[in-house]
Amino acid sequence: MKSLTKDAEIEKLKQELEHIKQKLHDKEMVFNNILESTLAGYWDWYIQKDYEYMSPTFKSMFGYKDHELPNSPDTWQKLIHPDDLPGVLEVFQKHIDTKGHFPYDNEVRYFHKDGSIVWVYCRGRVIEWDAKGNPLRMVGCHIDITERKQAEEKFKGILESAPDAMVIVGDQGNIMLVNSQLKRLFGYTHKELLGKKVEILIPGRFQQNHPAFRKSYLQQPHPRPMGAGLDLRAVRKDGSEFPVEVSLSPFRTNSGTMVLAAIRDITRRKEAELQLKKSNQQLHIINQDLEAFSYSVSHDLRAPLRAISGYSIILKEDYEDSLDKEGQKILNTILRNTKKMGKLIDDILSFSRLARHQVEMQAVNMHETFREAYQELTQHITDRSIEFKLGELENIHGDKNMIFQMVTNLLSNAIKYTQPVKETIIEVEGNLINEEYVYSVKDNGVGFDMQFKDKLFGVFQRLHKDKEFEGSGVGLAIVQKVLDHHHGRIWVESTLNKGTTFYFTIPTHK
Repeated sequence: MKSLTKDAEIEKLKQELEHIKQKLHDKEMVFNNILESTLAGYWDWYIQKDYEYMSPTFKSMFGYKDHELPNSPDTWQKLIHPDDLPGVLEVFQKHIDTKGHFPYDNEVRYFHKDGSIVWVYCRGRVIEWDAKGNPLRMVGCHIDITERKQAEEKFKGILESAPDAMVIVGDQGNIMLVNSQLKRLFGYTHKELLGKKVEILIPGRFQQNHPAFRKSYLQQPHPRPMGAGLDLRAVRKDGSEFPVEVSLSPFRTNSGTMVLAAIRDITRRKEAELQLKKSNQQLHIINQDLEAFSYSVSHDLRAPLRAISGYSIILKEDYEDSLDKEGQKILNTILRNTKKMGKLIDDILSFSRLARHQVEMQAVNMHETFREAYQELTQHITDRSIEFKLGELENIHGDKNMIFQMVTNLLSNAIKYTQPVKETIIEVEGNLINEEYVYSVKDNGVGFDMQFKDKLFGVFQRLHKDKEFEGSGVGLAIVQKVLDHHHGRIWVESTLNKGTTFYFTIPTHK
C-alpha cells in the first residue's frame, strides 16, 4: 500500500516537472518571438557543451539564412573582425571573473556575407553557474548599429574638419568626444580625455564653481558664447594657461542633452591687442607732445610776426611815397604774407586747442547753428549773389562751440570755392538714418578730382594753389577733429567744375 502511494507521488512530481518545463519553453518561445520582432539577434550559449544557439535574425544580420551557419561559438568568432575579437574575449573574461558584475557590453565589427562591415552592439549575461563557480549558460542579443556608427563617423569627420578645438560634453559634464585640434591644443591623448569631467580643461581656481554654471546652462540651453565679456582661461596638460574664446551649442539625444563647445586659442589676438594698446598710448603721448609743441611754437611766433606786421604798416603809412615801385611791391608782399602767416598761426592754435578741449555735451539746434554761421560769414559780402537753402534739421546732442566751428568751416569752404560761379547755390539738408543724424552741405562750386579726396582732411593739405583760393589747409582738419570728438563720420562727393557735397554724421545717443 505504501509502495503504491509513493509511486503515485513520484508520478505527480513528474507531471508537475513536465508542466514547469512546458511553461519555461512557452516563455522562452515568447521571449524569442519578442526578440525576433524587435530585429535583435538572440543567442543562447551553453558554454560547457560548446553549443550556441543563434536566432535567424542574428544570422540574417550578416546576410545568412538560418541553415547556412552552424550554431557554434566558432561561427561568430569567425565572423567578427579580427581586430575586435581580443577585446571581446577580454570583456568576457572580466565578466566571468567578477561573477557577472562587470557588464558584458561591446560595440564590435562583423563581416557581412558580401564583405561589408556591420557594426553590432552586443550585450549578454551568464545566467547559470555550476557549484564551483564556472559559467554554464550565457544569453544575450545583438543589435545592428551600423547606421548610427556611420552617422558618428560622419559627425567625427565634421568635427575633425573644424578649425577650432571641439569637445562634446554630456549632461553630467563628462567628455564624450573630442577632435584632433583639441588634443593637440591641450596636449592630451584621446584616452586621457574620454569620460573625464570637462573641468580637466579649466584652471584649478575655477573648477569648484564650474559644475554649478553647467547645471544652470542646461536648465535653459541655447547657442551662445561662454562667459560673454569675461577673460576666459583654459589649462593644458602641462599646467600652462592660455586665453580662450568658447562657443556653446546644445543638442538633444536619446541619452539626454549634450553640449558642443568650440574652443579657440586667442593668445595671439590678446598679444596683438596689448601691443595695439601700447602703441595707442605711445601715439597719444606723441600727439600730446606734438600739439603742445605746435601751440608753443605758434604762440611764440605771434610776437615777432606782430612786430613785423606793425612796422610794415607804419612803413607803408609814413614812408610809402619815399619808396620806388619795387620797394612798394616788396612792402605789400611783406604785409600780405604776414597777414597770411597770422591766419595760419590762428588756425594752428585753433587746431591745437581743439585737441585739448574738454567736450561739453548739450542740446544743439542745428538749424539755428547753420543760420547763424552763414550770417556771420556773409555779413560783409556785397558783391556776390548767393542763394542759401537751409532745410529743416534735426537737433543733436554735442559740444555747442565745437559744432559751431565745424559748421562755420564747412560753410566757409562752400562760399570760398563758389567764388568763380555767377549764381552761387549752397544747400544744407539733414535726415535721421539708422540711429545717426546725417547732414549734407552742397555747393555748385569748382569741385575737385575725387582721386585726391583722401588729402582733404589732413593738416596743411590743399588741392588748390594760393593764387586760386587762399587758405591754410587746416579748416577741414578741424572739422574731422570735431567729428572725432563726437564719434561721427565725414565723407565727400565731388565733380570737377560742377560742385561738392560734404556729408557728416552725429550719433543719436547722448
